[in-house]
Amino acid sequence: MNDMNRRSYGSPYATDAGYASPSSGPEAAGASYQNPAGADVPAPGQPAVAPTCAPAPAAATSQAAYGQTPIYGQVPGAAPYAWAPGAQMPALPPRPSMQPQSPAKGRAGWLAAALGAFISVLAAQMLISFVGAIVLTIGYAIIDPTAGVDAVTNAIMGPLMLAAQLGCLAIFLPWWLHLRPVSFVESMRGRASTTAGMVALRIVAIVILGVGLQLAISYALTFLLPLAPDLQTEYTDLMNDGVTSEFSVLSVIILAIGAPVTEELACRGVIFEFALRMLCPSYAARWQDRSWRKATGTPMPSFPAVPSASFWMANLFQALLFGILHLNLVQGLYAFVLGAVLGWVAWRTGGLAYNIGLHLVVNFSSYFVAVLASALEIGGVVFAVMAAVSLVALGIWLFWFASRPAAAIGKSA
Repeated sequence: MNDMNRRSYGSPYATDAGYASPSSGPEAAGASYQNPAGADVPAPGQPAVAPTCAPAPAAATSQAAYGQTPIYGQVPGAAPYAWAPGAQMPALPPRPSMQPQSPAKGRAGWLAAALGAFISVLAAQMLISFVGAIVLTIGYAIIDPTAGVDAVTNAIMGPLMLAAQLGCLAIFLPWWLHLRPVSFVESMRGRASTTAGMVALRIVAIVILGVGLQLAISYALTFLLPLAPDLQTEYTDLMNDGVTSEFSVLSVIILAIGAPVTEELACRGVIFEFALRMLCPSYAARWQDRSWRKATGTPMPSFPAVPSASFWMANLFQALLFGILHLNLVQGLYAFVLGAVLGWVAWRTGGLAYNIGLHLVVNFSSYFVAVLASALEIGGVVFAVMAAVSLVALGIWLFWFASRPAAAIGKSA
């Protein structure tokens, strides 16, 4: 396959180490190979003298005897085989990312996958809530036939929300665990410094940023919602649901634990990954060759950095779906901003742990944001607003500083 075809089919590689195409290199010329035991190995389909295939000598049975990449057909760590004269080395199976494919069709497919994951969140929540409401309402009617509609609704709302979150967790946790090894976010893992000092600084930054975001959102709503009375009434009724508005064990589990975990797995995990695949088709070998690499014992090759424009487009796309997921305009607007920040945090650290932590801090701080705002307003409302904005700016800068690549930290030290 020539270079033009490789570019048009979305693969940035020609003949990487361990990724040699059967149409190029020594295989095409019929040249012989040097096998792990040191003997000449005929190229695939090239006969030699004798018909036997004997195990290699004991001295050649270690991994070091045949390098870091096992020859196709051998189990990593097992004793290699020396192809005796006359034997044929098995041919490599076709490499999926080198097969003809349409970039436009690939983009459309990953867009459909991202939207499908988004719909899965809504469908799971609605289905579980609907079935659960029927079951729990019947149960309460049997236990207390005199209970009114409002009493039953308040009693079952918390368990229904928790059940919906558990249902989403059952879907998206295994889904993300399957995607993660070849995901774009995982490719960023290990770049940030892992020293105790930098890890601690990132945690401090998460706390500062989370509290600052909650304060900033609160002040923005305070000044802007009165401009739209209908939206203000709708939003106020939504926030006073009797479950998450009151501090309780169930409320904390739903708001500060369940929501961050399930929403991060779905939005910054699965949906974000599919959005990046949609925008970066030239990296298709990451996921398309997954089974091929396992079968051939070929390691993951290195890939160039994802362009900043592609990252931000994918990040804003998942943030948009995250906002729509909240199903009301006011919450959707600030959820969009929060989703973009959470996506940036995941990208900086190569995982979901820090953005789950940030999401937790934002949600949990809603229980005491009024107290904190009152304390800041001792210096005046303007001072309190400036303090909130300063906390957000400080948190972002600290997290950026603490999540720099280890090499950059070493140069600046």
